[in-house]
Amino acid sequence: MNEEPDIAAVDAVLIGKFNPGLFSASWFARHHLIREEEAQSAEARTEKVRNEVFHMRAAAFELLVLPERFSINAAWADAALIRDLVVGTFRILEHTPVTAFGINANAHYRAASLEEWHKVGDCLAPKQLWNQVFPDQQVGMSRVQMKIERGDTPNRHRNITVQPSAQINPGIFLAWNDHHEKSADLKDETCRWAVEALTEAWDAECLYAFESFQRVLQLATR
Repeated sequence: MNEEPDIAAVDAVLIGKFNPGLFSASWFARHHLIREEEAQSAEARTEKVRNEVFHMRAAAFELLVLPERFSINAAWADAALIRDLVVGTFRILEHTPVTAFGINANAHYRAASLEEWHKVGDCLAPKQLWNQVFPDQQVGMSRVQMKIERGDTPNRHRNITVQPSAQINPGIFLAWNDHHEKSADLKDETCRWAVEALTEAWDAECLYAFESFQRVLQLATR
């Protein structure tokens, strides 16, 4: 299995109450979150549906804002850009209610052979039981998801998903979700808690996600 992914991306998702009608490419430029030339280029690839949807495709990222969801994604190489855009946006809109957010990553890894590709599925989803349930039929792993929790962080958990890649053949796709929820004890209804938590966690979490991807594949194919 290739140690480095052929395709890798990151995204941030915030859940709360947002005003899609507020946003525009020029709004981000006016607040010095993107350059003016980036805003001009993105303006032609921006869609608004009344005040319910804002969708902007810039050169380095894609942003979608709905009344209850703010999501932004980019290639792995631009992970710091995503962090800075989210943090910068919600330091300006500091009274926006946010109840949860996720730091997400995904990657497509190329298998050296079809045999190695099958080895991942055989390791993560052994076929012995399934072959007994469905004799004389072909069974194979389509998707495995694991939830990881720590006792000292009750409002945070991680999910890792492994499945065949739809973009690389033969390849493996892995996805990571680091989910944070606002503590029930926190009286502040704004996004300040999320901005602080995302700022603190972003860099290490992105690195941890890709290290975990590599570790899973190393153990599954050794």
